[in-house]
Amino acid sequence: MPWEKNMVAMEAAVVTGILKVVGNKLAPLVIKEYRCVVSVKKDLQELQDLATQINSWLEAQGGRAEGNWLKKLKDVAYDVDDVVDEFQLEAEKKDVNSDGGTVSTYRTKPKSFLLQCTAAWKIKDIKKRFAEIVKQRADINAIKNNIPDAHPARHITVELLPLPNVDASSVIGRDREKHQIIFKLVESKHQQKIKIVSIIGLGGSGKTTLAKLVFNDGNIIAKDFEVRLWVHVSQEFAIQKLVEKLFEAFAENKSDHHPLPHMSKKISEKLSEKRFLLVLDDVWTEDPIQWEEFMAFLNGIAPGPGSTILLTTRSREVAVTVGSSDHFDLPLLSPNDSWQLFQQSIIMPATRWTLQFEEVGNQIVKKCGGLPLAIKVLACALTGKERIEEWKAMRDNSLLDAVGEENRLFACLKLSYFHLPSHLKPCFTICSLFPKGYMIDKEQLIDQWIAHDMVGVEVGVDYFEYTAHKYFNSLVQRSFLQDVDENSYGRVKCRMRDLVHDLAQSILGEKISLVVPKEASSSTRSYRYFSLAKQKIHLLPKNLFQKARALYADKCEVDCKIFSKALKNARHLRSVTMDCVDKELVQAVILQVKNLKYLEISRQYGEALPEAISDIWSLQTLHLTSSDLLELPKSIGKLQKLRTLNLSHCEKLKCLPDSIVNCQMISSIDLCNCKQLTVLPSSIGRNKMLRVLRLGNTKMERLPSSVTALRNLECLDLHDCRYLVEFPKDMGNLDKLHVLNLTKCKKLGGIPVGIRQLSGLQKLGLFALGKDEKFAGISELGNLPRIGGKLSIRGIYHGLYPVDAYNAHLKLMTNLQGLDLRWRMEDEVEVNTELEQAVLDCLEPPQGIKELMISGYSGRQYAWWMQNRVDGGVSGLPFFPFLRVMALFKLPNLKHLNGLAELPCLEELRLSPTARGKRNFASRSPLCLDERSSNSRGSGRGKLPSEERGDVKIHPLSPRMHFASDGGDTEGARGRRRRASAAR
Repeated sequence: MPWEKNMVAMEAAVVTGILKVVGNKLAPLVIKEYRCVVSVKKDLQELQDLATQINSWLEAQGGRAEGNWLKKLKDVAYDVDDVVDEFQLEAEKKDVNSDGGTVSTYRTKPKSFLLQCTAAWKIKDIKKRFAEIVKQRADINAIKNNIPDAHPARHITVELLPLPNVDASSVIGRDREKHQIIFKLVESKHQQKIKIVSIIGLGGSGKTTLAKLVFNDGNIIAKDFEVRLWVHVSQEFAIQKLVEKLFEAFAENKSDHHPLPHMSKKISEKLSEKRFLLVLDDVWTEDPIQWEEFMAFLNGIAPGPGSTILLTTRSREVAVTVGSSDHFDLPLLSPNDSWQLFQQSIIMPATRWTLQFEEVGNQIVKKCGGLPLAIKVLACALTGKERIEEWKAMRDNSLLDAVGEENRLFACLKLSYFHLPSHLKPCFTICSLFPKGYMIDKEQLIDQWIAHDMVGVEVGVDYFEYTAHKYFNSLVQRSFLQDVDENSYGRVKCRMRDLVHDLAQSILGEKISLVVPKEASSSTRSYRYFSLAKQKIHLLPKNLFQKARALYADKCEVDCKIFSKALKNARHLRSVTMDCVDKELVQAVILQVKNLKYLEISRQYGEALPEAISDIWSLQTLHLTSSDLLELPKSIGKLQKLRTLNLSHCEKLKCLPDSIVNCQMISSIDLCNCKQLTVLPSSIGRNKMLRVLRLGNTKMERLPSSVTALRNLECLDLHDCRYLVEFPKDMGNLDKLHVLNLTKCKKLGGIPVGIRQLSGLQKLGLFALGKDEKFAGISELGNLPRIGGKLSIRGIYHGLYPVDAYNAHLKLMTNLQGLDLRWRMEDEVEVNTELEQAVLDCLEPPQGIKELMISGYSGRQYAWWMQNRVDGGVSGLPFFPFLRVMALFKLPNLKHLNGLAELPCLEELRLSPTARGKRNFASRSPLCLDERSSNSRGSGRGKLPSEERGDVKIHPLSPRMHFASDGGDTEGARGRRRRASAAR
């Protein structure tokens, strides 16, 4: 039967994920000469070979396996994982407690010898059981021969820019719906009652995407509503929780730091008398009482006329319950739009694309029934499959014949999971440990994957994190992880859509528990994952955590004595995540679980960690964030396996213990937002493996000179370090540095000489020109062409050399998105207007620049590269076709903007008076702008849009300015170009 065949295929997919993890654990045991491995090395090698062989066969022909045999194989695979996990742990422990763990002739203690023999016996026994199961299916050689010689599936990795907003250009077939909804949102500007508009549609039909299109509309919505807020609701609907999410939508701090009355007051201050748009995404509640309580809260803050709620939901009942004035039933995509989305989502060389692929592709798309998410996940699953037989197999899979759109979508997701490479399957399913709607931190997720041996060793790759980064991008590419966003601290977060979350939990099945059972049973003893949120735990079966691998606990009330006893048997527990729990529970975990590899504690308000944390010899990752921690135990240096230390948002922490330099494996330290932190250990340079050091928003004034010895450092984040005054010498030694984030380092006197040696630098944020010769000149930027994002060049007044300015080669920084040219912070006495003009002419930005700001410039004319030119741009295009925002501050001598170049995408022009209160431009007439819109097309494109048309936001803080609209190439501009050419 098709249903049974599908179940077999899914079981096979699960087993491949388990065996992949087993293989990752076996690899180092086979390669490295551990003492306790000597007697069983041959057995370990044979076990690894068996796992590899059966895994290859299952990936190729898993759907043809016999169901009962596959169930037995799955049970044995879990048992193999248990035994190998225990053996691996014992081998690593002996390695830590000895001088390297290699074979020697030293005398073994009797107890240790007995344990070693027991472990060896278990390995031999499980290998025998595993081999017998494999032989029941077919002889091993037959299995080998049945493996087809097909090309292995490629693991396509796409570098994804972490964007918080939807890419409007990639959304297909929703323009009509977008405009209809916008019209309804703004049609009642004077209505006193809060209006509610609902978008109703199936899971995966694009409700959230459409809401984002509306929310981010810059032409109407951004101008019509004074405040816009976005809240992801999901299945939990409670007035307090919604107040918390509203508060977090515009506050920097987490809601747990503040009582409810404080949050309500702040929300009222934010929204009172203002016209707001509130998007409530993914609402499930059909309880009118809950909704009335929430509306009473919103009405109580006295919102401005025309305030509106845009709500997305899967249920029409929800839309009726909330009293929506308008319902939009989101249609499925048309066949043409579906095919266009499929083509946009798939990655395939054009040389491989044939009419046969197009025909089969159309048949696959047809089975998706117009569901955008289904189309995207199947397109991603087909990416890398360049044989038509693979496409036909996808087309003919009976999962796609499911009845009903919702079932069909879930079937598409299952099919996409089935086609995941085996190394991605466990990485995907462990994401269901987090609640629905949870923002998953990328680095913390990767740390969990590593802790659970889900990341394999790659030839030529030194760090697991590099490989795991590819895994993450692959899951994003396949739409299993979405809503990728990067915050100001450089940390990337994402979330799982609810249906995808349901899929992940259904795959784990009886291996995951969402509630705490009160009595023991056969199923409770098999739980490997626990996801516990807001539960009262006062009774636990004794062996509940016996096979547990991961525990997530959020806002749980726990009897710590009972919980502590249950944890004594948790010898396989590798990761624990605790959010808003009592410090007694934290102590219980630290005292009882001695084989942890990953520990995350957030919003726990104890000032100190127990010294016992240093006894968790296996700990690789410690995330202790948003707490009142004053200091780490001095014994922290005993953690020889520690790779990641994250203490971000511990605002009372003042320093790290000197013993941290003994953690020789540490590769990442995050101290962002530790606002009292003033120093680092002077010997930090001894942490030779350190790759990431984040110190943003701390009180650091100077870095220890030993920092320059960190030759593997790739990221040094110092953003918002407002007290930082200087760098140590020899920063050029850090030749692996990709990120040196100096944004908002206001007191930084300059960049040390030698920064040109950091040729791989991709992010800088700030280049400060200093007064002394010890600081780098602006020409050193010329050796850093890969710098992207936004760059502020401060103190240009200290480097008025046109040749140096030209040699900075800003024009070649094609990754640059924003440029801020700051000439002087204060009003210096000496002014050389001609020299400043020549320097500005040599600081031409790249054509792709989107934001440009110039301040403190004393020249009399604007830059020649912003003047209209007879030669025009490339193929007649404007020279800055993507410039959206331009700001001109404190330009006391600039007379006019005659002949300003064509800026077709300009949206915002900011103008400010000088520090002395003078107007920006000498003027004899009111503000005059070209009547033609800069956003219009064809030959009528103008220089600046008219103020009346509203095509550009103009902020003239000086009331009378003159903009010439003749657009000619002035004689002055031509002469200045000749002077700039001489600098070349």
